[in-house]
Amino acid sequence: MYFSAHSHTEMSNLRLPDCTNKTKNLIKYAEKIGLKGIAITDHECLSAHIEAIKINKELQKINPDFQVALGNEIYLVNSLEEVKDNYTSGVTKFPHFILIAKSREGHLALRKMSTLAWMNSFRTGRMERTPLTTQQLVEVMAEYKGHVIGSTACLGGFVGLKFKEFQTNKPEALKDIDSFLNACKYVFNDDFYLEIQPSLSTQEQIDYNKFVIELGEKYNIKVIYTTDSHYLSINHKQIHKSFLNSKDGEREVSDFYGSTYVMTKEEVWGYFKDYISEQTFETMTNNTLEIANKIEFYDLAQDPVVPPTQIPIFDDNHIMKNYTDKYEYIKKFYYSDYLVDRYLLFLTQEGMTNKNQDFDKVNMDRIEEELKQLWLISEKINQRLSSYYCLTKDLVDLMWNLSLVGIARGSVTGLYLAYLIDITQMNPITFNLPSWRHIHSSKPELAD
Repeated sequence: MYFSAHSHTEMSNLRLPDCTNKTKNLIKYAEKIGLKGIAITDHECLSAHIEAIKINKELQKINPDFQVALGNEIYLVNSLEEVKDNYTSGVTKFPHFILIAKSREGHLALRKMSTLAWMNSFRTGRMERTPLTTQQLVEVMAEYKGHVIGSTACLGGFVGLKFKEFQTNKPEALKDIDSFLNACKYVFNDDFYLEIQPSLSTQEQIDYNKFVIELGEKYNIKVIYTTDSHYLSINHKQIHKSFLNSKDGEREVSDFYGSTYVMTKEEVWGYFKDYISEQTFETMTNNTLEIANKIEFYDLAQDPVVPPTQIPIFDDNHIMKNYTDKYEYIKKFYYSDYLVDRYLLFLTQEGMTNKNQDFDKVNMDRIEEELKQLWLISEKINQRLSSYYCLTKDLVDLMWNLSLVGIARGSVTGLYLAYLIDITQMNPITFNLPSWRHIHSSKPELAD
């Protein structure tokens, strides 16, 4: 067995048609042919990860030894200005680099780096570029050191591109490779690997593979082989070629995709046996298994989390204090340890005043009942539901300011508090609408 550390799904087609693998088919096929596991490393895209996790959880029941890893094939550049402001078609390069999360914390690092890459995005013709700078990689990895694996990717990676320069009588390219490898060793420590790929169709790939194995020995960096899978098996080669030609766009030459499919260990060996020793091949195999053993099983599923909203300075001493002796939950909110609870109550009393609402028994009983449900649910879900409504108010206010005015739907129309803080514009008490359809402690969750 071996672990396949570089593979693609249909999500790699986000910016350019590239891959015919469905996520489910890719993972199940890898398990079926006896691989130790497989890493999803789409082109600057994490969109397949949730489905991959679901499939992995199913497979764990059948084959707990099979490992699905979540990664990203990024475009790592030295300078955003260099590739953006000085872009020249066919000349400017966007070197590939593989990142694989070892843990839940590592996946957070991937998400941060992917966010930065998309914030850096720009268009060249019909192609959207999403580069990550080396400085951004270093800064994020400083916080998540030991949680992410890095590898040099394909011939389109930095080492591969510099190897091409070296072959065209540019010896200074070796100095660039030296600096790059030492920097990667510093950033990733023992979680950095050199990558080669099987190919018989291009002499360049074979020469590069030999070169990388020598680099591994020289720099004491472990070498792995990957298949950079863009289609499932050799039987799908022609289908994949037709898919690539279905739309115009910038891409590698067709020879590159000749062996980019999911292989058994024996198939991989068939590509290497003429120029790599069996001992070297087994060492590389063990290095892929080492990666698999570093990957923790983790799940990204979690309960909904309400992000905090900015709370302005407000007057804690307001009219609702007069009702704290009579109403238990108005008192709880007025004296709450949570600022957002006190702020929601402040907004409520402001709404009573601004909308000319009487502080009578009907209205105050309704406020008390709704605050009770908010409090009880907050205690059950262990986060303040007040934040949910304060955040929603901020979003609604933003929409009004931008003139994005529309109609809402759902049971929130029955919430008197929503009317008072200007989320909705219809008084539910006037129309005898109940609040329990929207929020009740018997269903402790974020309301619709």
